[in-house]
Amino acid sequence: MRRNLPATVELLQSRQADRIDDADIDAYVSLNWLEWHGGGLRLTITGRNVCAQSIPAALA
Repeated sequence: MRRNLPATVELLQSRQADRIDDADIDAYVSLNWLEWHGGGLRLTITGRNVCAQSIPAALA
């Protein structure tokens, strides 16, 4: 899940949330990495931190 979070965030930012698997959405919400807000999904503070930690690991 951690490895795929940056790609998921990119899909959210480009308004392509329909391309995210429903099971992945449920898992991200359960982990408190994403939350439902006003009928849409958004990254939580925890999700931002996890995503920020994933970026340096992907570059190494």
